[in-house]
Amino acid sequence: MSFSGKEVHITVGYSPRGGFHAFASALAERLPDELRGNPKVSVSNEPGANTLLAVRSVTEKGYRDNRVDIVVLSSSLIRQSILGNVEGFAPASDLAYLGAPDYRPSGQTWCIRSSVADSLDGYFAGNHTLAQIGNGSDVASTISAWMVQVGFPFDRRFGYVSPSDLAATFNQGGVDATPTCGDAQIAENPDWADGYATPLFYTTVEPEWVKVGKAAGKWAWVRPIREVAQERFNASNAYLNALDAVLDSASANRIFAVPAQTPPQITRALRDVFERVVLSDEFADGLKARGYHVGLQSGSRYQAQVEAFAALPTETLAIVRGLFPEG
Repeated sequence: MSFSGKEVHITVGYSPRGGFHAFASALAERLPDELRGNPKVSVSNEPGANTLLAVRSVTEKGYRDNRVDIVVLSSSLIRQSILGNVEGFAPASDLAYLGAPDYRPSGQTWCIRSSVADSLDGYFAGNHTLAQIGNGSDVASTISAWMVQVGFPFDRRFGYVSPSDLAATFNQGGVDATPTCGDAQIAENPDWADGYATPLFYTTVEPEWVKVGKAAGKWAWVRPIREVAQERFNASNAYLNALDAVLDSASANRIFAVPAQTPPQITRALRDVFERVVLSDEFADGLKARGYHVGLQSGSRYQAQVEAFAALPTETLAIVRGLFPEG
């Protein structure tokens, strides 16, 4: 597939400041050399309505032979649209996805102070206070809301503003439990792994510090929340599928896509190049040097994820909708 004589234009749904523009610019720098025909590549910004204005700016125009449009949108817009909170945008049919360059499966981990409980059974023996940043404003509070609905014994306390705020109140004994005791927090609070904190469960990726502890014969009960919910509460398929959908939708934020009317051969070529660029050392090193995480989720996989989310049964979508303030 040759892009000779075509212009590839990337529309970013946020202002030129920040990560969305940084990822788009990094891709634009490499596309001319990666696409056959050495096309002209440009970037512009169309901020507004959580990237919806940018999406509409490319989907509401017809395809032109001399121009290929790419849009960079927020995954939260996709979720909001599927849950029925955005009019005039159908994520599963209006766009063809090239992928996400900031994919990171969730490693959110919940711990309790060891003086309160030193095992999973000890945790389940009581109802424990849990510090939260906001109601649905982050993955930890969203999944915690899901857990409480399923039956996990947490008394959620809101009003904290950052992970460091959560850590401080946990260290001071202001709450029994914290949802932020992954590897980054253990690096800042090494005493947690040395006996102050007891890990309970995690979302998708088991933290390295827990793996080390398990290898030393500790914390054998620590497993994904999904497994604990099945075993302890016989969680329904509707609730388990809702958890999967939330975690999938939170695994990447900056989503690259083309309008659905883009010819399939162009979409395939762009997906191949997108994957090759994101996996390159030059792309990753440049963005990591600026403090951004780089990880590939392919276009075909993200397309399947969005379509599966949109096709969830009404009962499951209602559960997901109830976990977010906007719905």
